[in-house]
Amino acid sequence: ADAIVTHSGKSMAGVSVAAAEEIAGLIHDEVEVVAVDEGHFFGEALVDTCRGLVAHGISVIITSLDRDSWGEPFGAIAALNSFADEAIVMHAVCERCGATADRTQRLTRIIGGNMVGGPESYAPRCQRCWIPPPETPT
Repeated sequence: ADAIVTHSGKSMAGVSVAAAEEIAGLIHDEVEVVAVDEGHFFGEALVDTCRGLVAHGISVIITSLDRDSWGEPFGAIAALNSFADEAIVMHAVCERCGATADRTQRLTRIIGGNMVGGPESYAPRCQRCWIPPPETPT
C-alpha cells in the first residue's frame, strides 16, 4: 500500500489510490513529478487528471500496458499517448518462441472481474503465440 514494487523486488515509496480523481488531492507546492503505475487500471478519468497536473506545471510519468488480455487497446492509454511529450513503448520476449512480445497472455481464470496479477497470471506473448482468453471482458 505504500510502495511500488517490481516483480524482481525493487521498490520505491508510493501512495496507493483507488481512483485517478484522488491524485489531485495529494498534490502540494513541492510536487514536481507524479508517477502512476498500472495506469491502465484507472480508466478515462486518468486523462483529465493528467491534463490538470500538466496544466499546473507538474510532470507526469505513467507505466501501463497498452492492450488488455483480449488484445484491445486501453482507451485511456491511447488518449494519453495522443498528447504525451514522449511515449516509450517497450516489449518483452515471448516466453514460448522468443519473438518480440506485444501482447499479454492471461494464464488464469478471471474471477469477479479481478484481473490483477503477476507472472502466475500473465505471460508475455507474440501475436503468433497469443490466444485471447475465452471469457468476455467486463
